[in-house]
Amino acid sequence: MEKALLIEEMESRKNCLEKDRQCDEQIRHNVEHNVRVSVANKMIKFYQIQDKLFLQKKMQKSLDKKKNYAHKPQAKYEVNRDPTRLFKPTQQWMNRFLASNENVSMKPVTFINNVPKLQIPAWRKNA
Repeated sequence: MEKALLIEEMESRKNCLEKDRQCDEQIRHNVEHNVRVSVANKMIKFYQIQDKLFLQKKMQKSLDKKKNYAHKPQAKYEVNRDPTRLFKPTQQWMNRFLASNENVSMKPVTFINNVPKLQIPAWRKNA
């Protein structure tokens, strides 16, 4: 009987110690979790602030560039347009064509598909 009481008392002490250990572990876990959460929140806020500053700097740079572009004078070019030159042969083409075809007379070109072609290049003839 005394043994049974002793065993029961030892088991109750063991159970109490186990419960205390579990409570301590749970408290420590909660404290660590709260610390990690607070550090994570602080870091998130810090990075959000850094992002805002970065975006503000970038926006300011783009605004400065736009202001600089607005102050630059626009270059004006005056080009004489001559659409008829598209139908005229170039001087180089004339020289090559006349050198190879001395007796062929030049006809006026009215359609781009009717333009006489030069010879096939030597490197492409055998291909």
